[in-house]
Amino acid sequence: MKSSPSLFFSAMTRFFLSFLFLLFSTSVLLPSIGWSQTEVLEVDLARKIVDRMPAESYAPQVFCEKDQNRDTSLPIVTAANDRQVVFWNRVTSATATTIRHLWHKKTKDGWEPMANIRLKVQASSSFRMWSTKDIHPTLHLGEWMIVVSLDDDSKEVLCIARFLVK
Repeated sequence: MKSSPSLFFSAMTRFFLSFLFLLFSTSVLLPSIGWSQTEVLEVDLARKIVDRMPAESYAPQVFCEKDQNRDTSLPIVTAANDRQVVFWNRVTSATATTIRHLWHKKTKDGWEPMANIRLKVQASSSFRMWSTKDIHPTLHLGEWMIVVSLDDDSKEVLCIARFLVK
């Protein structure tokens, strides 16, 4: 029969080994499953937001160009009927961060920046956020592009979404 000090030492050893395994698995294994960075999970282009969800989405469905073929049809916003566009995102982020929505309009000289929106994101597996752009019927006709990037590194593009205003 073991004495009390040896039982205590054995229990402490098992506890310490369990703790080391837990520490190893969270620092080495979890980043490999893909939740160690910020990612755009879902996007939508809509007329309004209801209960933090897009409502009255434009057709066809907007998408991240990083994920699909560039030749897909773009959503169409009718300037005569709609005065505002909402770009909604659902993201995952392991840490709190700030994401940018950079709204651009295509001109004869290239893409002109029209708005730069900074959105704070909490650490979450599913965080919803959105930005809006007012549409003027005579000024904003044409092709638009929204670039989603990390605020601290605008070169790391998370998503590019495009649409047309007619």
